[in-house]
Parts: sequence; C-alpha cells; structure tokens
Amino acid sequence: MILLCPSLLLTGCTSTQTSYVPAQCTPIPATLTEPALTPLPPDSDGKTLLYSQAILWIPLLLATIDKANRQLGAIREIEQQRVSQ
Repeated sequence: MILLCPSLLLTGCTSTQTSYVPAQCTPIPATLTEPALTPLPPDSDGKTLLYSQAILWIPLLLATIDKANRQLGAIREIEQQRVSQ
C-alpha cells in the first residue's frame, strides 16, 4: 500500500511556513540626488557668448560634469553594496 502512494509519503506529514524578512537597504544620501546645476556663463547677457567668455565658462562646466560623475559613482557603490548583501 505504501508503495502505491509515494506522493503521500513526501507531503503528507510535513508542513512549511513561509516567513518574509524585511530587506535592509542603505538609503541614498540627499546630497547624491540633488541636481548638478549648470553654471551660467560669466559676464554674459544670456543671449550671446564671446570666445573669451567661453574660455572662462568651460572649467565651470567641466567641474559640474565632474560633480555629477562623482555623485553617480557614489550611487553605483551603494547599489553594489545592496546587491552584495
């Protein structure tokens, strides 16, 4: 009789209980999610840009891009830590 119903042997007397554990996520700091604002060109009326003004503006733009890249890099590190936990 036991050999005729092997599925009863596997599930008949056991019970499983599923319990969910909340995941602990590292919050992303607000300083990393604030926008990197583009600086205005120095000494410009907002309509035209002279070559001399562009030369002064380029380092400001590169600094803004660098800030945004550092923010994104820090967010990637936080995400990698979340995945590895």
